[in-house]
Amino acid sequence: LVPLTETADNLSGGGAANPGFAIGGSAFLDTWFDLYRSEAPNGSITVAAGDSVGATPPISSFFGDVPTIEIMNLMGFSADGLGNHNFDKGEQYLRNTLIPLADFPYLSSNIVDPQGDTPAEWSPSTVFDFDGTKIGLVGFSNEDIPELIFPGGLGPFHVAPRVPAVQAEVDRLRATGVNTIVVMGHDRATAGTLTAPTGPVVGLADALTGVDAVIGDH
Repeated sequence: LVPLTETADNLSGGGAANPGFAIGGSAFLDTWFDLYRSEAPNGSITVAAGDSVGATPPISSFFGDVPTIEIMNLMGFSADGLGNHNFDKGEQYLRNTLIPLADFPYLSSNIVDPQGDTPAEWSPSTVFDFDGTKIGLVGFSNEDIPELIFPGGLGPFHVAPRVPAVQAEVDRLRATGVNTIVVMGHDRATAGTLTAPTGPVVGLADALTGVDAVIGDH
């Protein structure tokens, strides 16, 4: 919500002082969002892939992360995912307090109830229409969520294996005529290089078919 301060670590010795920089802040980021949106005359989407709430700085956590949802609305977010920190205050707080505030959908195809169904508060996917061109956005969540949150935080829900859940939703969208599919979710590339990354989200991308791009965030 407000800039953080980071100190560079490239100087040492001889009385040299490392400079400090302001990093981020919603007002700063929003100007960049506006710039990039202006370069997309046919429209754009702005997304996050989970963990936008939970483990947050005091200015948000003191108010139960309500300010984060409100500022995401003002910044024009199109969708968000569900990561482990979304459940820091439990699934009921997420479902009854935070998600109803959002002007955008939450997406996860593999957090489901005991019957394998998605609850009403989030969806497996959403579809955007750009001048008649439909783009499907399929969400997923990291399978180790139960290991990263307090016991009981998921309530009656569980995290199903992501590959079959995502692939089923991709196939469903394509069967309805959606020809461009982006998969977005909460997992990471933990090793490798910038041009040849490795890790869970790369493994997911390799296992899927019929997908044009994968966005990871953890």
